[in-house]
Amino acid sequence: MRIKENLYIRQIGDEYMMINNGPLGMEYSKVIHLSASAAYLFEQSQGKDFTKEDWINLLAERYDVTSAQATADVEKLVATLKEMQVILD
Repeated sequence: MRIKENLYIRQIGDEYMMINNGPLGMEYSKVIHLSASAAYLFEQSQGKDFTKEDWINLLAERYDVTSAQATADVEKLVATLKEMQVILD
């Protein structure tokens, strides 16, 4: 998988938002709010190919969660980001 180009994370206070920095600017109806862990995964994977297993390992290492919990969280996040057309296969 790969994250679409022209997207970046903006942190405002304790909140993380994914912003489109493309030629058309930001489409305000599609601002994506992210958790700190989702923002971490995005930042670690931007500009390179990655797999669900990569994200599962990153979550398990950084947040000291079980592999089962990391897998469930990654599955949900990937499904959401694919639906929003943020990540590509």
